[in-house]
Amino acid sequence: MDRGKAKEEFKNNLQRLILNDQSLTQLNVYCNQIREEGIEQLSEALKVNQSLTELDLSYNEIVAEGMQALSEALKVNQTLTELDLSGNHIGDEGMQALSESLKVNQTLSKLGLSGNEIGTEGMQDLSKALKVNQNLTKLGLSWNGIGAEGIQALSEALKVNQTLTQLDLGGNGIGAWAMQALSESL
Repeated sequence: MDRGKAKEEFKNNLQRLILNDQSLTQLNVYCNQIREEGIEQLSEALKVNQSLTELDLSYNEIVAEGMQALSEALKVNQTLTELDLSGNHIGDEGMQALSESLKVNQTLSKLGLSGNEIGTEGMQDLSKALKVNQNLTKLGLSWNGIGAEGIQALSEALKVNQTLTQLDLGGNGIGAWAMQALSESL
C-alpha cells in the first residue's frame, strides 16, 4: 500500500473510531500528520460523538483552514473537556475561528495551544472569548510570540474571567512589563 493511501485509510479509520466507539473517552493521535483533510473528517465525527472527553491533536500540521472545521465541531460537541492543539501553527486566523467556538462551547476546560504562532490579533480574539467563556480552567499559550498588545488584551480579559486558574505563557519573551500588566489584572 502506498503512503498516500495508507494516510487516507488512517483518517477514515480515525473518523469511524470516533463515530462508532461510544466507550472511547480518551484519544491521543499526537504527531500523525492529520492535516486539513483529516481534521475535517474528525470534526464531523466530533459533532455527534457523545463519549470522547480528552483529545490530543498536537503536532498534526493542522493550520487555519483545518481550525475552521474543528471550531464548528466544538460549537456543538457536548462532551470534550480537554483538547491539545499544541504545535499545529494555527496562527491568528486559526485562533480567530477557535475563539468563536470558545464563546459558545460549554464543556471544554483544558486547552493546549503552545507553539501555534498566535500573535497579537489571535490573542485579541482569544481574549474576547475569555471574557464570556465560563468553563476554561487551564490554558497553555507557551511559545507563541504573543507581544505587548496581546498581553494587554489578555490582561483585560483576566479582569473579567473568573474560571481560568492555570495559564502557561512560557517562552513568549514577554518580560517584566507583561508580568506587571498580568498581576494588575488578577
